[in-house]
Amino acid sequence: MAGYYRNGWLGMTEICSLAELASFYDLFSEEQKIFLSNLNPLNIEARYPDYKDRIAQSLTDERCAHIFEQTKYLQQWIKEKIL
Repeated sequence: MAGYYRNGWLGMTEICSLAELASFYDLFSEEQKIFLSNLNPLNIEARYPDYKDRIAQSLTDERCAHIFEQTKYLQQWIKEKIL
């Protein structure tokens, strides 16, 4: 899966490719890889309104808080690897 820029940012579906290009994807734990895969459906284009609505309905306060915490942890982990 090749990464590409769209409107100045790399889309979520390309996060794993970006990690591969940065040569640290293999350093991710299996749990981190699964987390990134689970984020992919949350990046739904506007052309899929029905799917986007179903995803939005599944995002409870608890699930959003969990995703946010995992994202903060992964962000810190990545920063430590690249600095």
